[in-house]
Amino acid sequence: MYENPIEALLSAHLSYEVDSISSFTEVKSPYKKFVRPYLVSMLDYAEEEKLTEDRLALEVNDLMVAGSDTSAVASSHALVMLGMDEELQERVYAELREIFGDSDRPATLEDLAMMTQLEMVVKETVRITCPPHMARTVERDIILPGKEGAKERIIPTGATVYMLLYNLHRNPKYWSHPHEFHPDHFLPEYEATRPKFSYLPFSYGLRICPGYKYGVYSIKTVLSTVLRKFKVKSNLDKNNLNFRLSIMLELADGYPVTLEPRVPSE
Repeated sequence: MYENPIEALLSAHLSYEVDSISSFTEVKSPYKKFVRPYLVSMLDYAEEEKLTEDRLALEVNDLMVAGSDTSAVASSHALVMLGMDEELQERVYAELREIFGDSDRPATLEDLAMMTQLEMVVKETVRITCPPHMARTVERDIILPGKEGAKERIIPTGATVYMLLYNLHRNPKYWSHPHEFHPDHFLPEYEATRPKFSYLPFSYGLRICPGYKYGVYSIKTVLSTVLRKFKVKSNLDKNNLNFRLSIMLELADGYPVTLEPRVPSE
């Protein structure tokens, strides 16, 4: 029995899909690759790991529901920031024009990989809005060497370590504009100068967010679709933004934007 109605609904739909999935064979993409649906992959995983259907439903719920909520926040924040910076928005739009021309076709994975300007916008958005901290349990003693002759310290096995991502992502040692929305932080020449653990919006290693690629792809898909068809404007002041804490950092004043249809020849 599920306490959460979303989990109950998802479980019922999952049962229906499991019953009908046997008729599925393969889907051919425009690039002659064979793409397997997410659910098919999850069913294979469940069979290998001997997961119950209830457990499988929870796994799917974690990725699809939690991932959709965080992606929605990040997409909304990015649209507001682009709406306050016309020059940046036009830079992103020019890149989209190079990729799509006048076509309104859906974005493919190949298209998403070419969106380098939009990629920087997404990364900068997540730098600012990701959960402000995360916790991890220490699996073995960690020895921290003392500085300048100070005694070393030990983080013992079983301890809980809180990592303050809010501070990490605003550390002026790693970020030239720590408190500003500055996508150029992610130009290749700047990324190369930072240690890889200076940017951890999705965690890292074995405990990395399982849906981070899904999240990034969905954000880029939403933003590229909107920006190809509309100019985005926002009346918020980028120098006076207020945040509130939820799963992520969210704008306290909401995400007010106006959409102005683009002229096809632009």
